[in-house]
Amino acid sequence: MPDTLHDYLYLASQSPRRRELLTQLGVRYELLLADDDEDAEALEAVQPGETPTTTSSASAR
Repeated sequence: MPDTLHDYLYLASQSPRRRELLTQLGVRYELLLADDDEDAEALEAVQPGETPTTTSSASAR
């Protein structure tokens, strides 16, 4: 794999299959799930003026 990949990725999915595939590929991941008081669907909603760049920048903070 390229040297530019991070040591792990954030997985915001409860899918057991995704976790299984990542494990089989040797990819380390950290689960990021909504807290009990958070609305997971609202967290995923696209906001007006939001772009992939702004979303990833905000997530990286």
